[in-house]
Amino acid sequence: DENILINVDESLSDDTVTINRKTGFGNMFTVNSGGRLTAQGVVMDGRTTEELVQGKTEGLVGSSYSLIVCNGTLNLDDVTVRYVVRTGNGGALYAGENSIVTINGAIFSDNQVTGQAAALYIDKAAEVTCTDAQFLNNKSTTPNNGGAVYCAGKFTDNYSQYIGNEAKNGGAVFVNNASAVVTLTGTDTRKGLFKDNKSSDSSAKG
Repeated sequence: DENILINVDESLSDDTVTINRKTGFGNMFTVNSGGRLTAQGVVMDGRTTEELVQGKTEGLVGSSYSLIVCNGTLNLDDVTVRYVVRTGNGGALYAGENSIVTINGAIFSDNQVTGQAAALYIDKAAEVTCTDAQFLNNKSTTPNNGGAVYCAGKFTDNYSQYIGNEAKNGGAVFVNNASAVVTLTGTDTRKGLFKDNKSSDSSAKG
């Protein structure tokens, strides 16, 4: 088994460490079955080097690849994944079958797909646990289902915020079928937030 740790020690640097995708490359990170990736305190940016230097946020060069594809075990702690433009499903993160993903304090923002789930696609038999995350302004542009999250597996979310996400059905979260399990938790003093999410299908809820 392969175990990889990407960690930024904030006590050693005042600067944010940003990893961006080079034009023509595929997935930024791929975790195969049996592998483990842990990322802490980094920014993963879907823009090309030129777009990043220019500060460009509109009309970005798209890719047919997700930024992260996981078929093993993935831990994201205080990670930001942003500005991913993908033709397909799961722009920021594609959790494949039988993968196990744990997300703490992450931010998924300004991602776009032509398929399902600009931020997080959860395939059947995948298990994703998410705590204190923010899903901001993620969009399915075709449109399709699940602006932020598309779930065909198991998704447990604790206290996360979904703001300004958009899709045809399920502007924030789309539950695929009866075999998919989605649990959203909160307490009287600590709650998640759903605000300004949009579904273009008037009969759908976001």
